[in-house]
Order: sequence, then structure tokens, then C-alpha cells
Amino acid sequence: MAKKRVKKSIDKITKFAWTPKGAINWVLNETFDKFVFRLKYAPIAVLLEEHGYLREAQGCLIEQHKGETKNYYDNPKRKDLQIRIEFVEEKIMAKYYGLQDAIERMDYYDSLEARTKQEKTEEK
Repeated sequence: MAKKRVKKSIDKITKFAWTPKGAINWVLNETFDKFVFRLKYAPIAVLLEEHGYLREAQGCLIEQHKGETKNYYDNPKRKDLQIRIEFVEEKIMAKYYGLQDAIERMDYYDSLEARTKQEKTEEK
């Protein structure tokens, strides 16, 4: 006869003494002019990394306000973060579309060259 197993309840209590202030403290310490200077010619990998830091800081700020929408939208830190996020997103999109354009140009010229060679061989 099989033994009957008794389920025991496990009390889980998880408490974190964490407050969301990590990225927001050091992200906004840099002036916007220095921020632009540092990222103006950055490669796409650095821009993506910076975008992650900015979004983390934005999440920390949202968590600090805990649903107080009006206070969040009036916060000058939020406005500064939003401007930085939009700057980085514009740079990422410009890099992406620039690379896409370069690839399309290369494909076009390769295709054109292949078609030209094919026409020359067909004429002979």
C-alpha cells in the first residue's frame, strides 16, 4: 500500500529593504550638454546601453511616485529624462536607418553588376 503524502504549507515572507534610486542618481548628475557631447557620435551598441540606463532611471522615478500621476508628470527629473530618452532614440533610429540604407545601396550595386555581366554573356 502506498504511503499517503501530507502537504505542508510553506510560509513565504519576502521583504526587501530596497528603494528605487539606483540609476536616477547618477544618470541625471551629468549635464545635458555633456550627455549630448558624449553620445553624439556613439556607436549603436553604446546608444542601446544608454537607452537601457535611461529607462531604468525612468522606472525608478515612476516607482518613487507610486501612482501619483500628477506629481510624476510635473517632476522636472521626468522631463529631463524624457528629453534624454528622445535624444537617444533619435540617434538609434538614425544609425539604424543609415546602416539599412548603406546595405540597400550595396545590394543595389551588386545586383546591377550581376545583371550587367549576365547581359554581356547573353549577347555573346
